[in-house]
Amino acid sequence: ELPQAEFEAYMGVVHKVGKAITALYHPYQVNYATFGDKVEHVHCHIVPKYEGGMDFGGMFQMNPTPGVYLTDEEYQSRIAALKAALQ
Repeated sequence: ELPQAEFEAYMGVVHKVGKAITALYHPYQVNYATFGDKVEHVHCHIVPKYEGGMDFGGMFQMNPTPGVYLTDEEYQSRIAALKAALQ
């Protein structure tokens, strides 16, 4: 439902984030899943996939069990690295 110009800008940002994730974490592939059916906004999951890793070759799990949690320091470090890669 996005106007063409907004869709192109949105997908440009999605592409830029996917490239930054690839440069930082070197996944085998990056999967993209865009949703907006049950919420009143569109959003995209950008998921790095690793050969032999969780859900490789299939759809990623929204709430994997067991979950993977980072420490606050690890989150902050990854946020800073991603922000730097997006500059």
